[in-house]
Amino acid sequence: MARPFVARGAAWEWALRDEADFEGAIVNAKFLGVDEGGARLARQGKRPISLISPALDLPANSNRILKIEASLEKAEQPAARLTIRLLWQTEGGDSYRFIDEAVDASGGTAHAWISLPVAPDGLQRIGVQFPDAPGPVRVRSIGLPDLGQGERLAVFCRQALSAEPIQNHSMNFLRGPNILGHGLNYYLVWGSITGMGGYGVLCVLRRRRIRPLASALILLAIWMLGDAQSSASLGREVVHEAAAFGGIERWDRLALAEGKEIAAAYRMLLEHAQEGTTFSVVSDDTFWPAHRLAYLAAPWRRLMAGYESADLIAVVSAREAVFDEAAGHFSWKGGPNVEATMVAGRGEGTYLLRRGSR
Repeated sequence: MARPFVARGAAWEWALRDEADFEGAIVNAKFLGVDEGGARLARQGKRPISLISPALDLPANSNRILKIEASLEKAEQPAARLTIRLLWQTEGGDSYRFIDEAVDASGGTAHAWISLPVAPDGLQRIGVQFPDAPGPVRVRSIGLPDLGQGERLAVFCRQALSAEPIQNHSMNFLRGPNILGHGLNYYLVWGSITGMGGYGVLCVLRRRRIRPLASALILLAIWMLGDAQSSASLGREVVHEAAAFGGIERWDRLALAEGKEIAAAYRMLLEHAQEGTTFSVVSDDTFWPAHRLAYLAAPWRRLMAGYESADLIAVVSAREAVFDEAAGHFSWKGGPNVEATMVAGRGEGTYLLRRGSR
């Protein structure tokens, strides 16, 4: 049980202080400048701010607790809540996996502590995204610091008390926080073993019989700690979600949760795609819109990788998409030129096409 508090590892840091620090990096944002305070990044239209590291070659003994330092340029509320999305990939390509962490950005620089989900030497790239940041964001650093025991204890308390943001899977199971690289159940099991073992040793030293009721009470106390953590986390999220989503219509809720473009594209798919229809997503952001629409539209509407083979084409803020409505042709980034007709659209670069001639 003590291992997470004493384990040490090699440190790594990607500090952003000069333009040279961006060599090999992927910046999906408007670059506003960089100085000793970090890099200033803003949205490109409606696209979330994303910053991906250069290709990594981390040693296997690297520390597994990631620290992200970032801040909002202008916090619009006294208690500004900032979602920091950790992106990572273990092989090349456009796809990234992710974890969300909610932090309080009202006090200036926010520090997100996230346990790496995979071994450090398996990481190809790592990055950060700010899906709900309305304005410019300043990113100071992303790193794997070598933490001392006191620092690990502080991170343990912070992660143990952190709330898991409500996601689409939250009704199916309670995952619990990832604390120093281990799930909550790891500490509950070891807490039970330690408590039962300590009680057994005490009974032997005092030459007393081990009582089943006392053993049951120890297990109950450990279970109640886990239940209290889950209940408190759920309660905080319910209060936050009720304040954000209460009293608004379904499509407004979806727009608030997913963004206006994704909500509009999903509504078009729902209204114009029959069961069994395939669709493709064309967007400047090659990951998030396709990921969310694939989830929302499943299982009756299936996402295809290439727009040239899908029944419908959902265009979500794609600057290089070219649709000639008069000629009935569509292409994207110099890709195949396909016949297509307009099905629905809401402006601002979000519309739905049906592949094929009129």
